[in-house]
Amino acid sequence: MRGVLLLITALALSGCAHQVRQQMMAERQQAEAVCEENSNRPELEPLRDAVPTNALRASIGQLASTDKPNDQQKAVIAKMDVYDARCREAVMAYLQRRAPAGVPIYAELIQSTKLLWAKLLADELTFGQFNSERARLASEATTRAEAAESVRVTQAQQLQAQQYQNYLQMQQSINALRPKTTNCYTYGNNVQCTQY
Repeated sequence: MRGVLLLITALALSGCAHQVRQQMMAERQQAEAVCEENSNRPELEPLRDAVPTNALRASIGQLASTDKPNDQQKAVIAKMDVYDARCREAVMAYLQRRAPAGVPIYAELIQSTKLLWAKLLADELTFGQFNSERARLASEATTRAEAAESVRVTQAQQLQAQQYQNYLQMQQSINALRPKTTNCYTYGNNVQCTQY
């Protein structure tokens, strides 16, 4: 989930002013800190070797594992929704503020990941299958979120450019309607006029 956050942030930063970029980076780091703190919970210890914190960084061994969860791991998996809640909320809040196009995609990723956890809990998947599918879902969500955010940023930039053009046209119209004063001076056979 952090991978999605990082890539969407990089995209959203394009075209932003320096101060806004710094603020976005700080907000992203806060969300990442919540997720990092969450992933270091001692309750998750039984799953540490079997399931990577970042779905996109699974080792070959984790992707190839034919192991299924034992009873201790199942007890943790059954509460995964509770354990991950703070991280999901932090990422969702960040996306709502900074990359709103990614919100529905992230919500879909959350639900798909919950379904995977449920299948793992029900012994329908091995850890390898779970890790592979989780990595695929995260990769697809990242790609879709980047595309959606890119479209949103482009549309926002186009809207801003159009608003600026409308402003310039309005200014020209106002200037054309203003009364003009003309002063003319004659110097012998020459006439010089100024208009303002």
